[in-house]
Amino acid sequence: MNRWIQFLFCALPCFAQVDTGTITGVVSDRSGAVVPGVKVQIVQIETNSLTALQTNDAGFYSAPSLRPGRYEVTVTKEGFHPQKSQPFDLRVQDRAEVNFQLEVGATTSEVTVTATASLLESETSSLGHVVEEKNITDLPLNGRNFIQLATLGPGTSPAQRTAERDSFVANGARGVQNSYLLDGIDNRNRIMGFDKSSAQIIQPVIDAIQEFKVQTSTFSAEFGQAAGGVVNVSMKSGTNQLHGTLFEFLRNSKLDARPYFQQDGSKPLFIQNQFGATLGGPMIKDRTFFFGSWQSSREVNAAPQVGTVPTSAQRQGIFTTRVNDPATKQALPNNTVPTTIWDPVAAKVFALYPLPNLPGAVRNFSYNPKERVSSDNYNIKVDHHIGQKDYIFGRVSQGWGQNFLPTTLPEPANQAPLIYLYPRQAMGTETHTFTPNLVNEFRLAQIYTRNNQDISGPRLFEQFGIKGALDTPRIKGLPQFTVTGFTTLGTAGPGATPISASGSGNAPADKSGKIWQLVESMSWVHGRHTLKFGGEIHRITEFVYATNSARPNFTFNGTYTGNALADFMLGYINTTGTSQQQVDTIQQRLFNFYTQDDWKISRTLTLNLGIRYEIPTPWVEEFDRQSNFITDSGPCLAQLITVKDAGRCGLGRALVHGDYNNVAPRVGLAWQHSPKTVVRGGFGVFSGRDENIGVARRLPNNPPFITSATFAGDQNNPAFLLKDGFPANALSLASGSADVNNWPIHNKLPYVVQ
Repeated sequence: MNRWIQFLFCALPCFAQVDTGTITGVVSDRSGAVVPGVKVQIVQIETNSLTALQTNDAGFYSAPSLRPGRYEVTVTKEGFHPQKSQPFDLRVQDRAEVNFQLEVGATTSEVTVTATASLLESETSSLGHVVEEKNITDLPLNGRNFIQLATLGPGTSPAQRTAERDSFVANGARGVQNSYLLDGIDNRNRIMGFDKSSAQIIQPVIDAIQEFKVQTSTFSAEFGQAAGGVVNVSMKSGTNQLHGTLFEFLRNSKLDARPYFQQDGSKPLFIQNQFGATLGGPMIKDRTFFFGSWQSSREVNAAPQVGTVPTSAQRQGIFTTRVNDPATKQALPNNTVPTTIWDPVAAKVFALYPLPNLPGAVRNFSYNPKERVSSDNYNIKVDHHIGQKDYIFGRVSQGWGQNFLPTTLPEPANQAPLIYLYPRQAMGTETHTFTPNLVNEFRLAQIYTRNNQDISGPRLFEQFGIKGALDTPRIKGLPQFTVTGFTTLGTAGPGATPISASGSGNAPADKSGKIWQLVESMSWVHGRHTLKFGGEIHRITEFVYATNSARPNFTFNGTYTGNALADFMLGYINTTGTSQQQVDTIQQRLFNFYTQDDWKISRTLTLNLGIRYEIPTPWVEEFDRQSNFITDSGPCLAQLITVKDAGRCGLGRALVHGDYNNVAPRVGLAWQHSPKTVVRGGFGVFSGRDENIGVARRLPNNPPFITSATFAGDQNNPAFLLKDGFPANALSLASGSADVNNWPIHNKLPYVVQ
């Protein structure tokens, strides 16, 4: 396999200019005969960047790998009047068709403006829509998040049921199968588990976006790892003119009207400040340009919480319904649990419940904390034209974020989590024109994201008498105490959050993802064929420090007394679990190759033919700290195997076989029936990607490297009493019920057929 991969890299110059466009056309004379050898000059108006080429024997020209912007095309030929097109906009992934019909005359005559770029997509079968700069900046966007505009096109809808934020659904596919590109570089968030994170690592300042395109189906072979849609964002570059902006957007509850249903006459607190600036211009006229952007966001929002806490009578052990003695199954006198028989640990924890401040036995406590979300980010991009044949640009995007999320109950009943976010992307590209019909592009990028979660208070396990849990100072706060019908006590997840923000309740947790991406591509115009050959390599490393069940969750559900709160008072645990903390580094390589031929058979008919091959290597743990419980037939059936056992089981380090059958053909056509009508059709296979499966369900979370155990009671006996704590051998395989993960040894990559 390794030799074969090396052969492919030698044979294919590798990945596409996915964030660029192409200008094509046919030059003919008045009789309709094609005119070869016509000089074609394509100028990007903002930078005076020039691309020069000639029509071939079929009168056809094609200029791939052009940056989005405003262009004009000029054609000249001895014996004909020179002609120039109207200025037009070239957008991301456009194939703009600009045809000319030459008139006989002197070349010294004044240039006439005749040709215009077609407003119809007449050369591609891909379905999608472009959102341009004016729409991005002018349309109202809550939080200035551009991805909200992705649902303006056909076949898209907001993602309602997804574990990640800032996503959408394309043609019914899972939102986690969308692909996000920023200047042609993968911008997909890659950490183990979502934790309500954004689908994209870098959230660019909308004032720095040139435009973006959302493709939803039958896109070309240059796009992969997308069983859903593709979002292709192009960032602005500087021009020969110095331009800048300074902005602040303010929303404040003091400027709002009182809500109609706010009976006390107050206004819920809401403050949102988003401010920043952009600046772009020339460093060397016509050659070197810069563009920078910065944005900071500060949001403070009232986050009203409503919970259920014990009533005054319940706090004394008095209930209105029958409560049984767990030992005799007989009703306790007066349905009362005397405080003298309460579990001593439960009594300490029970005291954390605040008193009710609303009437009734349910939803009887209200609390109005604040949610605070802040972020800062910047982008710097530099473009340089070395000469007519070489162009380079580089970009650095980085951000910092901090979220303080509310809890359902105030401290000390709950402990609030703090989340720190660190996204970064750095990339560079070089485009070399060997000949007017042969263009090469090389890109290298590093993408990094980190999500660090913790709580600010001290460790309280020992103070409240919790025994047997993992003893480490890094796990602060308390375990979770889940009592059916009541709000969870202890260090639980955040409550209702009016501002969508990253964060979960499994603190402490420190997750990061680092990707090196190598991209190389070649475009070749041959006759009426515009061919692209490409591939890419991703080196993915994901690190996780996770608490898992090292912070136990004690569950009380009324199995033993008939009342969940009474079970809690007596310390009768129905289910719980414990585990070690997890520190793992998993790695994967992606090798993707493709070839694409856009064949202009005639002036009205274009075929889009492509094939893509994707090789996602199975995940391995850097230090081989993983195991797999085998359920497939073979010599290792029903065995928990580690990497040292892999050989006798016919497996490699990953403990599963790789999926090397991901061949994805793409076929499409575009037929221009009339100047106002284009008929398009296509077929394709589109492979998916790893869906950020959480660490709890991955192979490194297996014995003997990570041991977790579940303890469950039956109808008569609890798992154990809260005052007794976990047994001394809680994490041994002979104690409790050991949890193991199983991955099928033939693990397939998901795909869709359109």
